[in-house]
Amino acid sequence: MQKLKISIRKLCFGKPVAQTLEIVCTVVNLLTLRSKMDIKREFDTLLEDNESINFTMDELMKTGMLVCRHLGLIAAAILADLAREEGYLPQGFAGQYRSNLFHEDRFMSAHCWAVYRDGFTGNAWICDPSANFFCNASENPELAKKTYGEVALDEMMERLNEICLLEPLAKEFKTHNKELPVILESKVGDDLELEVNVYSQLELQALIRAFHKVDIKFTAEQRGEKGLIIIEAKENPGLLCFRYPEFIQQYKKRKTELEIKKMKDFSRELDRKLVFLNQSPTR
Repeated sequence: MQKLKISIRKLCFGKPVAQTLEIVCTVVNLLTLRSKMDIKREFDTLLEDNESINFTMDELMKTGMLVCRHLGLIAAAILADLAREEGYLPQGFAGQYRSNLFHEDRFMSAHCWAVYRDGFTGNAWICDPSANFFCNASENPELAKKTYGEVALDEMMERLNEICLLEPLAKEFKTHNKELPVILESKVGDDLELEVNVYSQLELQALIRAFHKVDIKFTAEQRGEKGLIIIEAKENPGLLCFRYPEFIQQYKKRKTELEIKKMKDFSRELDRKLVFLNQSPTR
């Protein structure tokens, strides 16, 4: 794997984003020229003689026994490596993405590919070595939808938004032991005006720190006892979308589910201890 990364670095140094994605997609695609059916037959043969089989990624690469989930993971690791090094991709997020593909509401198959989100332009790129396909899904959404379907593409964009924006915000609030503030969202021209329903200056400052941390450009001012934050769209090309109210609801739901789970776990543990005590011989 390390040798592959080094060889791709040599090919990609100084190249623009689109050309870099094309190189990664092509090189990773060439790691296997075997058909899916051929790979499946070999796995089935191995499983006939073994209850389970374990391969490292390097071993799979040597044999060419790679399907979409392996190729997508390899591409994601390489893209992440290039985004960390100077002279290659702009800093950003790279990861593996798995989804179900549909055509006219009919399930086709499960599939896996790599995604890269440019941290400066906000463009989301698809790198799919299994299909030898790459594209800028932000600037050419129709091509991406034609290839993967509207549902899969919309879910991918929403997940990227959560990973790159909303989850860091939630982490920042958790660090400061603050609840996510309730925000009333309203459009003002091309800008997004957020009225923060908090009466605590500490919570407002926590929100401002969180926005700074994820590199969101904004202006902040006081309006009576409440804080007002204005996010200018033209200053934030990296924002894929901003569904903050929906995220708040999901965050609260997950938090509630976690608290319920903790209570159930505690109750089961307490019941177990009580049973143990009741069964213990008395002295």
